[in-house]
Amino acid sequence: MHPSGPFFTLKDKEYQQALALYPELDDDVEDVAYVKKTATGSINVGYDSYFDNSTILAQFERLFKLLQFKSEFKNHNIEVIVDNATTHTAKPYSLSDFGKSIGTRCTTDTIEYIDSQGQLQVIDCFFKSGPNSGLSKGLLEISRELNVKLPPKVKLDQLREILANHPAFQVTSRLEQLANKYNVKIHFLPKFHCELNAIEDV
Repeated sequence: MHPSGPFFTLKDKEYQQALALYPELDDDVEDVAYVKKTATGSINVGYDSYFDNSTILAQFERLFKLLQFKSEFKNHNIEVIVDNATTHTAKPYSLSDFGKSIGTRCTTDTIEYIDSQGQLQVIDCFFKSGPNSGLSKGLLEISRELNVKLPPKVKLDQLREILANHPAFQVTSRLEQLANKYNVKIHFLPKFHCELNAIEDV
């Protein structure tokens, strides 16, 4: 661990309060060794473990759970600055993950978005019944379900361009979605500006 770390830690009493609500904070985690009462973690060098998106999300969720109990942070808005690494910016899906027609590629089971009335809408990406049961719907069928008007004989690139403006495809990163659950705001550093990243200065 860096000699000045850990950079964030709870006092014993705060940590006991956190454990009362989140007992999993005391569990051993595969591949990551956390410093007790912190979100500081390390991996065992020489093994196949690394910090991928799911590991990063787990570490941030640990931080977000701990932050609630830090007495000095009570009644404050928490904002976290992260760099633009793909482990931070990964999204659950994008338009390029979908094919145009029934039975083409699809990497997600559902699409969730907030409609113009502020209501959560969920679209299944696979047919649940009928002759196409189990097959992906493709962007054409998803467009129909979203009530998006399309020109006749639309090509895939045109279809993606049209759908890019629909709220269903204005997707935030998994990290931002996780942070929202804990009322934390995420800010991404601009791409190609490593001088703004404190880690680059170490």
